[in-house]
Amino acid sequence: MFGLKINDLNMRSIMDVIKKYNCFSYIVTPNVQHIVELSKNDYYCSCYKQASLTLCDSRIVQLISILLGDKIKNVVPGSDLTRYMFESFTGSERIMVVGPSIDDIEKLRETYSLKYLYHYQPPMGFINKKNEIEKTIEAILEVKPEYLFLAVGFPRQEILAYILKERSDFKCVAFCIGASIDFITGKQSRAPLCWQKWRLEWLYRFIHDPRRLFRRYFIDTWSLVPLIISEFRKGK
Repeated sequence: MFGLKINDLNMRSIMDVIKKYNCFSYIVTPNVQHIVELSKNDYYCSCYKQASLTLCDSRIVQLISILLGDKIKNVVPGSDLTRYMFESFTGSERIMVVGPSIDDIEKLRETYSLKYLYHYQPPMGFINKKNEIEKTIEAILEVKPEYLFLAVGFPRQEILAYILKERSDFKCVAFCIGASIDFITGKQSRAPLCWQKWRLEWLYRFIHDPRRLFRRYFIDTWSLVPLIISEFRKGK
């Protein structure tokens, strides 16, 4: 769909696949916003296509797949995958989180009894400064984590993952997770399950943060319409 190969896997299958990786690999979770932006930027698209797994993050994207006649069965929101991963850790893994505050990291460490949890918080706008990108990359390469959670938002986290794959020679699974840590620590709340099942999680988020999300949901999203029409014609 939209130039992306979606890996239609449930959580258990994802874990089975992850265990087989023997080099630096990363996972992306496209939603509607990502698809719109990828259609406008070839570099972002290249970063996405180098991912080892591409999982459907959005029930709206799932609905579009149904309309196009090739239903995605498994929706795996980044926040669900992140929580699942942290709940599966035994405490002995080398884990690194890039993005959140030190308070968030301490809460994760305490909640999941993580002995080897490392952290780096790049400054705002770091992705536009080569020296700050290098500092972030160097911090990660110094730790060489087994599991890396990039929580700096799209497309910054995907760009970092792409660069790391080019430059890393150690085994690691990286997850591009956006604001997922906020849901785990309680900074943000997920929509109730009924809202999720009715494909209205976006509306729940908009109600709680209308100023930030108005443009994304009610202006930018319209760019998806011609993309859907183009996909439909390809199918025909």
